[in-house]
Amino acid sequence: MEHIDLQNLIEYLLNLNVEYRKLLDLDNSLVFGMDLEYICKNIKEIEKPVKDINNTYYMHSDKFKIIYNHVLFNILRQDNYVSLNTPVFTDSNIFYESLKDMLFELDNSSVEISNNKGLHIHTDLSYFEEDTNLLHLFLKLFTVYENVLYRFGYGDADFSSNNTMLFSKPSSNLLHEYLSRKNLSNDYYQNINELKKILICKGYSINFHEIDKNVKNETIEFRFFNNTFNPIIIQNYISLIGNLFSSIKGNDIDIELLDYKFENYDKLLYSIENYSNVDSVNALEFADTIFNNSVDKDYFLKQYFIKEKIKTKKLVS
Repeated sequence: MEHIDLQNLIEYLLNLNVEYRKLLDLDNSLVFGMDLEYICKNIKEIEKPVKDINNTYYMHSDKFKIIYNHVLFNILRQDNYVSLNTPVFTDSNIFYESLKDMLFELDNSSVEISNNKGLHIHTDLSYFEEDTNLLHLFLKLFTVYENVLYRFGYGDADFSSNNTMLFSKPSSNLLHEYLSRKNLSNDYYQNINELKKILICKGYSINFHEIDKNVKNETIEFRFFNNTFNPIIIQNYISLIGNLFSSIKGNDIDIELLDYKFENYDKLLYSIENYSNVDSVNALEFADTIFNNSVDKDYFLKQYFIKEKIKTKKLVS
């Protein structure tokens, strides 16, 4: 891309007004679960907003219930680390309304976002339909574009959380090595079992789970997202994963380009130290690959290129 073209794109993105959406137009067969991690002095600061949201939206669905897990009490700081677990959800107006309301209440309380914690999204593995080719295509996409995914996943921050290398290490080098095996099995379940061993649960940017608390079937968990009070950013996260999955079944991925990038993969470039850097070529290629409409693509590129500090709360380490 010519320098002037990138300049024009950045100018366009700077002036782009993004809005919270009622629906993201995702495949209805995609189901998600989400964990959001916060800090609070008093556990009641979490309890009240969650109770209010559950009471408001319970009437719409007897399955709707956000729960919280009291994860850890920090004696030195006198803080509670708390994880909120959403109900299983699809692309639905009721979920996005409740998410926006809950984040607004949390943002206007004394609850804080921790720079040591993040946001995790689970997706049902059944979407692969036990097709090894779809699984490998997904893994290859993730491998060659992981640097773009991480920077996008920083949300409205400039860098990843402090504990990234403990709880969401980059996976691309391991995946590249795995996919490059000459004896790579064609059996779907053998692949899943191998991936569970390689990508240690809660250790890497993505990992594969047994039956999970968030989603009734086996899941893949995405762990590289920073948490935020901004509901648009969380919608962008969900849109990213939904479109990433849909694209592998759309038969419109440039396989030759993907194979070329995979064969010329440079593992030295795929490290957390480099992931905050802008890679305009990879970012634009990725956006063209997985998004089939201009709105999703624009929302993705704005979040990737234009980093805005959290205005309402200061990150707490």
